[in-house]
Amino acid sequence: EHFFISIGGNAVKDNVKRVLAKTFTDEFAIRCSWTGRGKDISTKLCDSKIVVVLKRCIKKGQKHYSDALFEKELCQITSRHLRRIIQTEQDRCITNLRSSLQQPSSTMNTMPEITTSPVQNEISSNTLIISDDIPSLLTCTDNINNSEESLIDNLTPEIIINNFDSTISNDQMDICDKLRNWNVEFNVSHNCLNKLLNILKSEGLNVPKDGRTLMNTPKKHNILSMEPGTYVHFDINQIISSLLHRHEFDLSDITDLKLGINVDGLPISKSSKSQFWPILISICNVPVLSRYILPVGIYHGLKKPDSSDDFLNYFLSFNAYFGCNSCTDEGTYIDGRMAFLSMDSSLRTNESFRNKTNEYYHKGPSVLEKLPINITDDVPLDNMHCTYIGVMKKLIEFWVKGKKDVRLLDVAKNDINDTYVPSEFSRLPRLLDDFHFWKATELRCFLLYYGHVVLKGKLKKKFYVHFLHLVTAIRILVTAET
Repeated sequence: EHFFISIGGNAVKDNVKRVLAKTFTDEFAIRCSWTGRGKDISTKLCDSKIVVVLKRCIKKGQKHYSDALFEKELCQITSRHLRRIIQTEQDRCITNLRSSLQQPSSTMNTMPEITTSPVQNEISSNTLIISDDIPSLLTCTDNINNSEESLIDNLTPEIIINNFDSTISNDQMDICDKLRNWNVEFNVSHNCLNKLLNILKSEGLNVPKDGRTLMNTPKKHNILSMEPGTYVHFDINQIISSLLHRHEFDLSDITDLKLGINVDGLPISKSSKSQFWPILISICNVPVLSRYILPVGIYHGLKKPDSSDDFLNYFLSFNAYFGCNSCTDEGTYIDGRMAFLSMDSSLRTNESFRNKTNEYYHKGPSVLEKLPINITDDVPLDNMHCTYIGVMKKLIEFWVKGKKDVRLLDVAKNDINDTYVPSEFSRLPRLLDDFHFWKATELRCFLLYYGHVVLKGKLKKKFYVHFLHLVTAIRILVTAET
């Protein structure tokens, strides 16, 4: 074992190749195979001591490796190999059945008197050898095998069927569990899973016909109405609990889970406005779990939800009345939006944040408090979402689909759409009517570079001056010199 560890390697595959190259000669490797079934093969390696030691060395260096990872997955084996696995499983079940029938039990009392003295003499005159290494392996002379077959042939059919069914049912539960884990790990499609189940079923295995039955998929979901679309919510406790149960051996030293939460729109196709708005979470502080992205809720509609409160209501409860990041003013709910009306409220400070002076603003301790920084000054707000996708997009919505006294005329919109843009801009703007699909880059260019040019003379003066104030303020804020 120390010799194998000293060989080393860049990765698991390289490590195995280096160990085998230094351990086996070419002549000996030719006489070996994994199963020992090849032509002119004399050595079986799968249960050898050298393979056991090699696995143990690799698992010490790679803790996420288990015995199952050294074997081929079900989706990677050939059909011939699959038939061998099934045949081996059937032979093992029959061997276990025969050995259980040979042991005295109450079941044997129900058997009719079928043996004769010649058979008894034959059995007593031969020696039965039981292997110490493999207790279930029985070896005996041909006479005993013949008498054993005659004994089984005269048993009542009910005894054989009942014992065989009970053995198979226990194994099928294991096969179904393995298929579920395989399906989840490799994200297999329903068509692929159903095809595999049909193949296994044709070989005599008692597996479900449909993948939804195997995965215990619920027949219906509680779809909720949420303006202007629909919403379905999943049980976050059940999702996380099942994930932790599958990786319980990797969580021995973990006491807290840190969740990352993401909400964003997802267009379904380019030819329609149909879109998803999923609520996704991930576990950030456990490396083996960080690759899982878990959906908590999914909204579907032709546009985003009208109310963010309704959208997040099933996921969390947040007091947005004290949600301003700059001041301690209590907000007022006006026309479906939270507004902070006071102009002279006290500002938040680093000390008030760390001392949690305003308890309604805090959901819990923040990891940023461990850093020696001024949290209120050194943690900036996101310019892309707050300004470009936020304010700028809302202004264009007012100008395109707002009230009549604010909305642009059709002639003005056509003139803006026909405006030529210099080649220095990497992305050409789309039509104003398609502003819902504008990216942050398009909105940024419109705000900082050509919006004040194309809107001059087309917006009412007070709205145009209002927009110029925004352009001037943002240009000052984003300029590196200022």
